[in-house]
Amino acid sequence: GALILALGGIGLSGLSDSLAQELKSVFRHVYRADGNCAIHSCAEWALRRWDDGQWLQQTRRELASQAPRKGFQWFITPEGHTMTVVEGPVGSQMGAPESELDRDSDESIRTRRINRTFAISTTEVTKEQFLEFAAQEMADGFSHAENPYIPDADCPINAVTWFNAAKYCRWLSERAELPDEQMCYPPIETINSSMRLPNDGLNRTGYRLPTEAEWEYACRAGSTTPRPYGYDPALLGEYVWYYDNAQVRTWPGGSLQPNAWGFFDMLGNVAEWCHDAYQRLPPPEGDDVDQQPFTVGLRQMRVVRGGGYSDSARSLRSANRRNPIPITAGFAQGFRIAKTLSVGE
Repeated sequence: GALILALGGIGLSGLSDSLAQELKSVFRHVYRADGNCAIHSCAEWALRRWDDGQWLQQTRRELASQAPRKGFQWFITPEGHTMTVVEGPVGSQMGAPESELDRDSDESIRTRRINRTFAISTTEVTKEQFLEFAAQEMADGFSHAENPYIPDADCPINAVTWFNAAKYCRWLSERAELPDEQMCYPPIETINSSMRLPNDGLNRTGYRLPTEAEWEYACRAGSTTPRPYGYDPALLGEYVWYYDNAQVRTWPGGSLQPNAWGFFDMLGNVAEWCHDAYQRLPPPEGDDVDQQPFTVGLRQMRVVRGGGYSDSARSLRSANRRNPIPITAGFAQGFRIAKTLSVGE
């Protein structure tokens, strides 16, 4: 992965045409054929830098499936979401040590057990992906015809309420023709302030928002530092669209380097809704479960993670948490998707 990132960072302009085409051909093969999720994402990043977006788009269509191939840690849905598989059970560290600079009082360290194998998207849901849903289904008060913060179709969608994010997940589940007993959210027309989450929702295989524990586990990618790559905020511009480099707008997913597990934009670009209700402190030690109460109340705060394009370095840390109510639709707020693949050992 490091070699791919190094070569991708150099660019092709200084190479002969034949060498440039040979290198691009190698990276295309890696993108298609390497089962490692991090290598796959590194190849995607390099090909994007080399203006190979049209090939990537066509190849994603060719590779579309609802489950990973044998020996692969990733798969691409028919809607174009690249999903990385996280083998469970795993223990997820949440929070930050008291010594961490800019730590907030609701970031005390906890360990959660994620008792399942799950998949989570490597990028945030895009404008194009969400508007395909919005054109077919009712999305409350949703209009992005003239939104200056998402100028391109492959920029992450923003200004989405928690309810509309849940509707999108339900729509994906219906498109995958999953049975009702595997749906994590109720029918689209009933996703509102009186909706109720199923008690066994995290055991179901429908699409949903990632839990807070899943999100932080994916963001950290094995790190215990404030950011997935380490400490220094001066390096944020290599990985994160934020106040210093974003020019008050979102940017296409995969434009900046992924973390060590191949996830893009876990910090910055848009902040991301999680499945959970917010608690003042991270959930206590134990299994990662749906947070009580199961009814999603209109004023019940939900978890948002990751920060957005308008945030400063202070907020762009793996442990940072926010708690808006579910009808909030901030212009630097979007989401990514997740799903359970199997439960237990």
